[in-house]
Amino acid sequence: MKHDGPSTLGIDTLYRSEGKIPEVFLRDVVVPDAFIEYVRSLTAQPIQYYSCFISYSSKDKAFVKRLYADLQNNNVRCWYAPEDLKWGSTFA
Repeated sequence: MKHDGPSTLGIDTLYRSEGKIPEVFLRDVVVPDAFIEYVRSLTAQPIQYYSCFISYSSKDKAFVKRLYADLQNNNVRCWYAPEDLKWGSTFA
């Protein structure tokens, strides 16, 4: 597909596409990056939120590992550093 712009994009098109419009096209029609991510959550994969944040001392690691497993088994979505904080990523 070659885009010679300028173009517009309607909300009906976004929904009918089920989030399958190529990012390069969305950027060519000047859709902001934040909106591109948000559109995907509306049309395809919803934005996932955590129900809880597990903060702990390293001396409690064994207990917290079990707690995290139990919460996951009960469908409680938790942010847990060993699973969600990837090496080299920043944490703010």
